[in-house]
Amino acid sequence: MKRTVVGGIVMAVGAVVVLFFLLADPIGVTIGDSGFGWEEMFGVIVGAGTLLVGLALAFAEPRETGTPLPH
Repeated sequence: MKRTVVGGIVMAVGAVVVLFFLLADPIGVTIGDSGFGWEEMFGVIVGAGTLLVGLALAFAEPRETGTPLPH
């Protein structure tokens, strides 16, 4: 797969994780007490990190490795 496609998939996964943990209380899947706790904060941070990695994969310029071969 191309790097941009993989980056897009990773971004989508990160966005879903962020939305899931932000909306955990309203949709009724809280882990601990009601309210925004450390579990939700941890999930949002992990999701945002995943989203940023996806952005880097999708939009960063690939590095050239080694020296080009002469023709």
